[in-house]
Amino acid sequence: MAEGVDLIALEALYRQPPKPLRETEPGGMSLRNPAMAGALTAGLGDDLAMIWTKIAPTASADQADAWIKTMQVALDDLPGKVAREAAQMVLRQPIRFAGDVDGAIREAARDVLARRSRARYRIRELREAIEARQAGRAIEGDTVAPLSPEKIRALTAELRAVGLSIGAITQDQVDAALALEAA
Repeated sequence: MAEGVDLIALEALYRQPPKPLRETEPGGMSLRNPAMAGALTAGLGDDLAMIWTKIAPTASADQADAWIKTMQVALDDLPGKVAREAAQMVLRQPIRFAGDVDGAIREAARDVLARRSRARYRIRELREAIEARQAGRAIEGDTVAPLSPEKIRALTAELRAVGLSIGAITQDQVDAALALEAA
């Protein structure tokens, strides 16, 4: 746990490969309630509708519906959340032709998946650093030297308490430093 976040569970979540939209919402329908449209498919449809409106603002509703349905099927090999995030990224890019949207979304999806991979790596590094610190092992790049007995004696009682609470010093170090002062 780090600040209330279960890093092991988060790392496990990121370790699982995301499933394509066609598996999580077959035919664009919810797995829990097959009579309802899937939330990610519907959201992707909304994102695609905004892209279509940007590209072809004067097109008919029938043309828009056909293009959106076609794009939903064409993109159902992407994970739903990834496809949505990628579509939202493409909405903010200059794009002129409907035929360019599929490639632009796929390129943005590669970026999203790369960020996800980097996040998984960073979460693992963070978890390992926290575990190392809790175990009292040195962390790579951690160049803070231990406090000398003289420096520990120079600390106020409040600062020694803070040092103890964060693991910067141990009670044994404090006791040894104060014993030297008394001697």
